[in-house]
Amino acid sequence: MSAEIVDIFGGEPPAEGYSKAYVDSVHAEAFRDLEGGISSIWCASEIAQNYIQQCGTADTPANRRALEVATFAIRQLGELIELFKTDYDKRWHNEKNGEDA
Repeated sequence: MSAEIVDIFGGEPPAEGYSKAYVDSVHAEAFRDLEGGISSIWCASEIAQNYIQQCGTADTPANRRALEVATFAIRQLGELIELFKTDYDKRWHNEKNGEDA
């Protein structure tokens, strides 16, 4: 087997080796663990998109409010992406799982 597989999962392979079923189960768990972070990023991006579409060119209270909310959502989206990337990197190196983004 490739040394890269050992590096991804860390440690010695199980006695039965790295079967396709074993690798698939590890990948499935990793993807399930990332679902919360992906959902948070998607939600923040939807909020930003909706409020940006509401921003008009006229200087009205409604347009200013839409711009404020969109700006906040974009800032939050950046933070969520940074947390997601950090958590992804930890999982890639088989470190303890962080809190989902």
